Amino acid sequence: MTLKVRQTEIIQFLKGIVQSFASLAEQKNVTLNFKTNIEKLMGYIDRDKLEKIMTNLMSNAFKFTPEEGEIEVRISPTPLSFPPLRKGGKTGGVEIKISNTGPGIQSDQLDKIFDRFYQADNSYKKDSEGTGIGLALTRELVQACRGEIRVESEPEKLTTFTVVLPIAKESFKPEEIVDSVSLEGEIDAELLDYEEIEAKEGLVNDLANLKSLSDSNARSLLLIVEDNPDVTHYISSFLEGEYRIITAANGEEGLKKTLKKFPDLIISDVMMPRMDGFELCKKLKTDQRISHIPIILLTARADMESKLEGLEFGADDYVTKPFDAKELQVRSRNLLEQRRRMREKFSKDLSVNSKELSLSSFDEKFLSNVIQILEEKISDPKFGVDEFSREVGMSRANLYRKLQALTGQSARDFIRIVRLKRAALLLQKHTGNIAEIAYDVGFTNPSYFSECFRKYFGQLPSEYSINNTQNKQ
Repeated sequence: MTLKVRQTEIIQFLKGIVQSFASLAEQKNVTLNFKTNIEKLMGYIDRDKLEKIMTNLMSNAFKFTPEEGEIEVRISPTPLSFPPLRKGGKTGGVEIKISNTGPGIQSDQLDKIFDRFYQADNSYKKDSEGTGIGLALTRELVQACRGEIRVESEPEKLTTFTVVLPIAKESFKPEEIVDSVSLEGEIDAELLDYEEIEAKEGLVNDLANLKSLSDSNARSLLLIVEDNPDVTHYISSFLEGEYRIITAANGEEGLKKTLKKFPDLIISDVMMPRMDGFELCKKLKTDQRISHIPIILLTARADMESKLEGLEFGADDYVTKPFDAKELQVRSRNLLEQRRRMREKFSKDLSVNSKELSLSSFDEKFLSNVIQILEEKISDPKFGVDEFSREVGMSRANLYRKLQALTGQSARDFIRIVRLKRAALLLQKHTGNIAEIAYDVGFTNPSYFSECFRKYFGQLPSEYSINNTQNKQ
């Protein structure tokens, strides 16, 4: 695994990842705490690998934390017990402790917990499941980052995973260090797109790779959640020409695959073991990371009460078994077309109220919140994607994914479009000259503002102002 480290403010980076689990903590009635004894910590990290390490350890903690339990993440700088790669270099590091209450691990099991597919013989398992490859992969990622990982546990009380990573520049080879992108002039700085840079450098992991959402030629990803393999095969047989298809055998597996693959559409049976379709739907629609994904419920129960129950849980559509293949095809296309029109409406309309986009109440609240955040910060030219993701309480990858799904825009483009739409309204009202309006909406270079405005609206701000006045007359 090749390292690609870059200088990063580590505290906020890690806090964003932890906060992305806030909705899951609320769903599971688990207290989630993030603690640190310093406000900022600059250092060199491989952001992609560290995000995977944190996600695996956080997921593991949630897996074994009971209802009303507690998960705590504590970050602190630490001297390293191992020398840096280059002699005479700094030995600074970061220590990450992730603790959770719960069943814990017996002392004789601790040295085996990182083995692939290891099955503990005590309560450190769930529904007779092993630890899978998550912890084994986590250790490999930590080692790839030249760090150390250890686990301590007090059975029936507390389990703590500790990761220590070097963050000094001297701990890495020159070819492993990705220098900050050189920016020449303000225009280049403001046009800089985080996701494009990350993709070019190979730092976007599978979870953050949303190319399919922005590629009009890519087939949408469909998740079929059905415990009957024959029914799964049947649905796949007539939809595989239109969609890329993944499957899950029950709601619990379906939820895991949704959080891993982020499908464009879900078709789910209602009656399934471990987690039924209603519960899956409820979990989907109350997690802001995935609440935008449309879901069609399939059931053999045709009574109106069952249909209403499904719709109350947030289902976007409801099809009764036995169903007509053509009907399911049409309903699937319609849901995706509605999402496409919604994104198009946001891009084209000058002023869009979130209530006009036919969103679920959860997504409507989310979009209203992010627009309100931007409107409050709109005059601050330093308010970028990092600040935006912190204010929203999501990681950059999750915020990027969510905004792409709802509006068709990356986080950076979303910020720019909101600024430009506000500028257009100010031009209509003639509240100031072009330079004043540019500054009011967070641009520090009026020439660059004019160019962005022209690219988005098809005319310069001066032309827009004149045409708007002419239309009024």
